[in-house]
Amino acid sequence: MLDKFHAPHPWKEIQKHAGKYKSIVAVPFIGKDATKLLPIPPGSILVTRFTPAAIKAGQVNPLEIIKLLKRGVKVHSYADLHAKVYVFGNRAFVGSANVSNSSQRLAEACIETTNSKLVAEAKAFIQELTGDLVTLEQAKKLASLYPKDGERMYGFNSPSPKKRKHIAQPRSNVWLYSLINTGNWPEEANNELDKVKPSIEKKIKRPKESQLREVLWQRKPLFAVGDWAIWRWKTPRGFDFECPSKIIAIHAIPKTNKFLVFADQPIDCVELTLAKLKSQMKGIASEAELVKGGLVRNPDVAIKLLRAWPHHQANL
Repeated sequence: MLDKFHAPHPWKEIQKHAGKYKSIVAVPFIGKDATKLLPIPPGSILVTRFTPAAIKAGQVNPLEIIKLLKRGVKVHSYADLHAKVYVFGNRAFVGSANVSNSSQRLAEACIETTNSKLVAEAKAFIQELTGDLVTLEQAKKLASLYPKDGERMYGFNSPSPKKRKHIAQPRSNVWLYSLINTGNWPEEANNELDKVKPSIEKKIKRPKESQLREVLWQRKPLFAVGDWAIWRWKTPRGFDFECPSKIIAIHAIPKTNKFLVFADQPIDCVELTLAKLKSQMKGIASEAELVKGGLVRNPDVAIKLLRAWPHHQANL
C-alpha cells in the first residue's frame, strides 16, 4: 500500500498513471492541451464544470471537451464542483491540481494512495456527481462562449461581485434521492440506531407536528445537516415522492462505510406520484429532471419542489 505526498509540481506523477487504465476523474477546470496533460483512455469518466458561466470565464475549454468526447470519454457536468480527484485503476490522487497549463506553473500539491478503501471512496464520490451528461452537440454549441484570450487563472478576469446577478435560492440545498434500504437493516445498523436515536429525537423542534425519519446510507452522503431531502422510490407507475424532510443528523456506523441519516419530517407527510408532482411544478421542471436525482441545481426548481407540498410553505 502506498501513501505519498507530491508537491509543488505533481503533474509528472499524475500523468504517469493517467493513460494506463480506464479512469474516473473529477476536476472543475479544463484548460488548453488538457487532452495531452491528462491522456485518459476511451471509456473513462470525467466530471467537470461544463457550464456557460465556467466556459465564459475561461475555466473550461469546450474544444478540449470535444476532443475527449470524440475519444470516447464520458463527460458529466457538475456546476458546484471544486474538488480535484483522479482515480486510475487501484490508485487515486487527491489534491489541488486542475487540468490546465497554469496548474503546471503554480505550486500544487496532492496525495497519492493505493489504499483500497480510500480509492473506493474517491471513486464513489465521483460517481455520485455524475448524471448531467455532456453531449458532443452541446459541447459544440457552447464552444463560441470560450474567451478569445483563452485559459484564465481562477480568480482573475472574473466578473466583479457588483456585476453578478443575484439569483433567489432556497436557504439550504435540496436533494432528490432514491430509497434503496427500505427492508430489514443489518444488525450493526439497528444496534447503532438504538444507541443514538434517543439523543437525535431531542433535535425535533416541533414534536407535535414532526417525526423522526431514519434512512440507512451505504456511503458518506454528499448532503449535509440543514439540507432538504426528498426521498423517492420506484413503482410500476414510475416514481412516488415523499414530502421534503430536513436533515438534522448524519451518524457514521463504526467499522463500516454506512451512515445513519436522520431527518425532521412532518407527521402528516403525504406522497406524490410523478404525475402529480409534475402537475404541481407547472412546467418548471421536466420529468427527466425529477427522475435524474441528486442535487437540484436550478434554484427555481428547488423552491418549487419544496412548495409542491402545501404544509412546507411556511417553513421555507
